[in-house]
Amino acid sequence: SGQSAAVRSGVKAARGAIVATLDGDGQNNPAFLPDLISAIKHGGGSVDVSLRVAAQEICLTVSDDGPGFAGEFYKHGTRPGLDIAAISIAAGARRDGAVLRDVRIAFGAVAPTPIRAPRTEAVLEGRAPDAATLEAAAQAALAEVRPISDVRASDWYRRELIHNILKRVLTHVGEL
Repeated sequence: SGQSAAVRSGVKAARGAIVATLDGDGQNNPAFLPDLISAIKHGGGSVDVSLRVAAQEICLTVSDDGPGFAGEFYKHGTRPGLDIAAISIAAGARRDGAVLRDVRIAFGAVAPTPIRAPRTEAVLEGRAPDAATLEAAAQAALAEVRPISDVRASDWYRRELIHNILKRVLTHVGEL
């Protein structure tokens, strides 16, 4: 959506180690931000993120204090406001020049529980996120997920989403 693109552009342009975005309608009180930032910087805290879905997707980009680290979370649902996703993808990696290091990939709603994807991570580790690498990662992901067909999405549709959206998410991580 336009909002997702605007948030992504803003996060990419930000120069700080921590970026927070809030709606302008006042529903979220910014008074919690100092405690949240302290927990992120110093550890010892936990973060519970709650998002109200007004569109079919949630896209959250995060940046860490580590040099070159970037991550992205993507959630896709078939109905606005439905808490349960058709798929979700979390990807993070540290950029080392043109290549990705310390790659971490996780999927939700495509197996009985959320899963890490070690074979997909291995395909990406130490490689530049070019078209061939992204396609190889997408194919590895398809071998690791075990989606079901239910009222939210079919097995086929979830696999199509994983194949296409994983490449988009990894492209974003590689650009941050």
